[in-house]
Amino acid sequence: MSATTSQTAAPWAASAPEPPRQPWSPRRLQRPWFTAILTLLAFLLGPVVWGLILVVVLTQGDPLDPLDVYGPGRPVVLLSVLDVVLGLIAVALVPVALRHGFTDAQALEDGSVDPAELVDRPEPRSALIAALIIGVCVSLSVSAWLASLFTMISISSRGRRSWAGLVYVVTVAATIVGYFIQGSAEGWFEGLLVCGVSAVMLLVPVLIGMYRWSRRRRIRALQAEALTARREAAALVREEHARAEQSRAQERTRIAREMHDTLSHRLALISTYAGALDYREDLDRDTVRSTARLVQQTAATASAELRTVLDILRDDPGDTRPEPDLRQLPELLAEFRAAGARIEMVGREVVDAESVPDTAARTLYRILQEALTNAVKHAPGAPVTVRWSRRAGAVSLTVSNPLVADAHPEPSGFGLVGLDERARGLGGTISTERTETMFRLEACIPCRS
Repeated sequence: MSATTSQTAAPWAASAPEPPRQPWSPRRLQRPWFTAILTLLAFLLGPVVWGLILVVVLTQGDPLDPLDVYGPGRPVVLLSVLDVVLGLIAVALVPVALRHGFTDAQALEDGSVDPAELVDRPEPRSALIAALIIGVCVSLSVSAWLASLFTMISISSRGRRSWAGLVYVVTVAATIVGYFIQGSAEGWFEGLLVCGVSAVMLLVPVLIGMYRWSRRRRIRALQAEALTARREAAALVREEHARAEQSRAQERTRIAREMHDTLSHRLALISTYAGALDYREDLDRDTVRSTARLVQQTAATASAELRTVLDILRDDPGDTRPEPDLRQLPELLAEFRAAGARIEMVGREVVDAESVPDTAARTLYRILQEALTNAVKHAPGAPVTVRWSRRAGAVSLTVSNPLVADAHPEPSGFGLVGLDERARGLGGTISTERTETMFRLEACIPCRS
């Protein structure tokens, strides 16, 4: 059974697509180790670059005379100290400037956040403020340049054009101001040239950030499509499971109905025969033998009908045995009369088996069979009146019998429920009435050809 279950469950598991591998995205900037690496690079490479520039400056004499207000050599020392201090401030602000507003990878994997919504999530304003401070530090600190490049790429990759433009303008302005403060320009033309070159150079990290933003949007769109596909596949699997469970429930109901319709009255007859053998002590041997033969024949018939029901439930196309209808009514009455039931038929001649459609004939047969079975179970030996009538394209059947006080078998109710479903399916009705002394079943089935 376990092997069968596992093989059956395999197609369901294979129907849902496997989640795609998560590509690299700017979300990884949220990881502490990545931020630490960028901060360390800014801390180490910034002073190295400034040291190389300082060596060049010291070997060329004293080019910083415009700021030489503290005596020979003092401006270089002052700018060097200021460069290091501002560089340390910029490096310290790098982790703040690299902060992003989207969630971690776990939120995407468990489906709690839609990837399409992450693009528009609010970004922390502290990142913008840190980037602006780093941009100002660039004016007098070469050590802050690498930190500024990292932050400009990060700010530009958030999709906030106003943020990227503000940081770009502040950084370019700080670079130009710092260039003139240090007195490196020898004329206006050279100063304008420096301004243009600085603006173009600082535009590169902005373009890189915007490219990353565009790539991020594509990645998030693919992730959203994959997540939607997984959810739709899961919904389809749940729907298929629900349909399968509904089909199983319908099949169980069908089996119970067919079992009741075919076996219930046979078992009731067997019970009646056996009960007669139990409490009748005046029966001679021939009567006992005849009754025992009836029990054996009824049990054999019940077994054959059980096989018939199982064949029908298997939907075997080769099985063409018809279900009983009004043509088998004499045999049905003979069986119950042989069990001791006293049945009186009234108006049988108005119901012609040839003029009643097959479906209606089978339903009427089942209704009468169920009514007689209930009469045998609940009122053994009591007279049963079966009354037929036909009017307005419908056949009416009324079965009534007095109740016996000593017979109290437990009613199941399944037969009446199944008959009511059969009748409703044909547009008919079934009603029952029970009093202290009488039970009556009335059915009306349309008989339109």
